[in-house]
Amino acid sequence: TGIVKTSPVVTIGTAGENNSTGRYIGLSVGRLGVTSYTLAELESHPVVRIQDTEKSYFQFGYLSSGPIGLQLRPSGNGQKVAYNTFVGGHPIYCKIGVDLRTNGTGWVNENKFYGLDCQTGSTEVAHLGSLHSVRFSTESGGEGLQNNNQFHGPSFQNWFLPDDYEITVGLAP
Repeated sequence: TGIVKTSPVVTIGTAGENNSTGRYIGLSVGRLGVTSYTLAELESHPVVRIQDTEKSYFQFGYLSSGPIGLQLRPSGNGQKVAYNTFVGGHPIYCKIGVDLRTNGTGWVNENKFYGLDCQTGSTEVAHLGSLHSVRFSTESGGEGLQNNNQFHGPSFQNWFLPDDYEITVGLAP
């Protein structure tokens, strides 16, 4: 199991493989000089993406200045991001703090998050509309298989918003 940097995404887990029992400690990722994103760029530009990984341990610091701070996303049908433990984590200056995203028949199940601190929002992403500290999302044609993900002691903070912006924690359309 490795970490792959494909600009501008850091991906943990090899697509189509069962990446299990890894330990990833002390990872902080920040983007410098990023000023704006379009909605079309949003889904393909998380700061960190976890794919096809199970029974692993992650300890993150800052995940900064991207449309999505942390995205859990299987690479395709029958793949999973499941049974992982996440400790800490500080998505900051993002439109979406954590995105649990499924596609096809892939699933994101039974991950545990301890002490997540989402600080979504900034002038870099406010023009994109609604902010989500945690978003459960499904790609077109997907089955929306996100079950029993647990958040213990999270903190959600949002700022830099005009009065008419919506802030949500939960299912996205």
